[in-house]
Parts: sequence; structure tokens; C-alpha cells
Amino acid sequence: KSDVKGVVARVLQNPGALVNPNTPLMTLVDIDVVKAVAAVDELKIRFVRMGQSAKVRLQAYPGETFNARVTNISPVSNPMSRAVDVEVSIPNAGHKIKPGMYAEAEFEQGKHSGFVLPILAVVDRAGHKYVFVVIGGKAVMKEVTTGAVAGDMIEIVSGIDGSETVVSAGADKLENNDKVNVVKS
Repeated sequence: KSDVKGVVARVLQNPGALVNPNTPLMTLVDIDVVKAVAAVDELKIRFVRMGQSAKVRLQAYPGETFNARVTNISPVSNPMSRAVDVEVSIPNAGHKIKPGMYAEAEFEQGKHSGFVLPILAVVDRAGHKYVFVVIGGKAVMKEVTTGAVAGDMIEIVSGIDGSETVVSAGADKLENNDKVNVVKS
């Protein structure tokens, strides 16, 4: 019996082998909590916080999700991929998850009371974010504050209230007060 917590992952010596005191006999691993590292795009890293909840999916268990928490955020980004490594810890009491399995992590943002628009509706001009709101047949540029990005949608935190008609196609080609025709899809 060992005084080290864990399970035997690999036996390195055969029974009866001649060994000296420095020869490793086996590899022990503690997999009650496993860790996964996700590469988070630098544009989205501002939404990830220590202790934040995450959902992890494994290829080995399709359709299942595992609860996790962010336990480390790398202080540097990879200059090639422009991503930051984020470590999540996953409780694994039944030892179902094995180290080395392929995983995908989704970080939970919590509840928001804002609204979302197609990301193509938001234009960046001189470092500021704008949307074009239709007022009296003209596209009026309104500055907005954006939040989380999910796929091809972006959260609007402030600047408009969500009741306006917003140009969602071709917004990048518009200038303030350009005439527009609204086409409902």
C-alpha cells in the first residue's frame, strides 16, 4: 500500500526485476479531478475569468457534458495562433474521464438582459463600434458598446435599446445619413 493517493497508470518494472532505490517502479495518477486546456482566441479572452463555470464535451462521450471551472489562465498568448491557454478542472469521481482524451470547453457567461445582433451589423470605424439605425429612410450611425460574441451574433450592451430597425446586411458599405430602402426578410 502506498501513502500516495492515486491509481496505477503504468507499471515500469517486471516483478522480480533487480532495481536500485532510484529506479521508478510505476506511474501513479490522481484522476479524481482532471484538467483540460482550451486555446481561447485573444478576442474572446476578456470574457473568461478565474473560477468561471464551463461545460466540457468529450468525443468519447457524445451527447454528455461535464461541469468544470476555470483554474488557470495563461499570462501570455501564443504568437502563432493568437490564443491564450485556459485550464479548466473537471470533477471526475467515477474516473470516467481519462487523461489525454480530446475535449471541447464552452465557457458560461451567465445571464444577460441585453440583446444580440448579427455580427455583420456592427462596423468598426476609428476604433469605435457602430450600427446603422433606419430613421426616416436614412441610415443613421449610432455608437454602441458590444459584449459577448457567440458564433455570428454579438451582444449589444448599450447605445441602442433594441426597438430600432438596424441594418444587418451591407452595413460596412454605408455612411452616416445614406438613403436606404428597408427590405424585411
